[in-house]
Amino acid sequence: MIHHRLRIISLIPEVNEGLKYVFQTKNIVLTFASSGTGAMEAAVVNILSPGDKVITVQGGKFGERWTELAKAFVQSRS
Repeated sequence: MIHHRLRIISLIPEVNEGLKYVFQTKNIVLTFASSGTGAMEAAVVNILSPGDKVITVQGGKFGERWTELAKAFVQSRS
């Protein structure tokens, strides 16, 4: 029996090509093999620079998570 994770890995290139069509782009599409928090952390790390000021809206748990990630990034860089 093939493990489901191995099947998913073999599908990623095809899925990424399909996502190019969905997003109407010729650019590279990346698929994160992480939780939603992992993708959020990647966004914070790749968009912010040390010393940046961040404003977040805490409109529930999702907003609280953005705040926690931004604080952790800023504190780790100072």
